[in-house]
Amino acid sequence: MLIRRIISACLMLMIVGFAYAQKPADAPDDYWNTITQRSQKIVDEIPRLSEEQSKELVEKIRYQYYSINKVYDEFDPKFEGADSKKKANLEDKRFKKTEKLNKKFIASLGKTASPEQVDAVKDGMTYSLFHVTSKAYFDMLPDLTPAQKEFIEKSLREARDNAMHTGSSKEKHGWFGKYKGRINNYLSQEGVDLQEARKGWMERIEKEKAK
Repeated sequence: MLIRRIISACLMLMIVGFAYAQKPADAPDDYWNTITQRSQKIVDEIPRLSEEQSKELVEKIRYQYYSINKVYDEFDPKFEGADSKKKANLEDKRFKKTEKLNKKFIASLGKTASPEQVDAVKDGMTYSLFHVTSKAYFDMLPDLTPAQKEFIEKSLREARDNAMHTGSSKEKHGWFGKYKGRINNYLSQEGVDLQEARKGWMERIEKEKAK
């Protein structure tokens, strides 16, 4: 019985791996090549990967891009002629569907890569906006408390996870914009004068440029 279970599990892994590797019949060649190159570029930036890990990650990332695109293709026609209420409802349904895909995708990545390498995949799929945005906050506000820094990082990680399973650059940036609004509200409640902080930050940048 145990041997049967082991064989069954191995066969399932082989089938899943085969599915990741094969180009679906409905995927145009030029689109498949584009997401292959995009996935390879992300993986090339991740350190300490074996050749087998790199290959598996490219296949998984590529298939995730394809899967998300399939959901958008399913929903796009439904938006035509829809009023604002219906559009909001459709966006919510589409988000929940891609979110489910994303959770499975992240779990799958964890079977191939370390937590740090999984984070690198997330960054690659979201233009490194987590690091760009957190650095901007920390440079602008050098006197943040540990709790404030933790809130910013936690918020931006949530933004990154949500942005991962959207279908366009505009949507990805939109999620970070949404969470920046939450962060700014939080900092204002903490007594941080963001307008003055931004002014001082710009002045420091100009001084560095003048050196």
